[in-house]
Amino acid sequence: MVDHATGLMWQKSGSKNSMHYQDSPEYIEELNRKRFAGYKDWRLPTIPELMSLLEPKEKNGDLFIDPIFDKA
Repeated sequence: MVDHATGLMWQKSGSKNSMHYQDSPEYIEELNRKRFAGYKDWRLPTIPELMSLLEPKEKNGDLFIDPIFDKA
């Protein structure tokens, strides 16, 4: 999903399995290797970039994020 306000592209759902932060570089390398969504420059977002996704009220069950994103 493209966020037109920031120009960033977000993955609608994360990995199929939970993982520790230290394992995320390998996951991102795999996204880039497979050219997920046609791109090979995936990276972890910065905290301000993540904060740009927050909504002022609950919108996705008990989450403060757009329902376009997978709750899992």
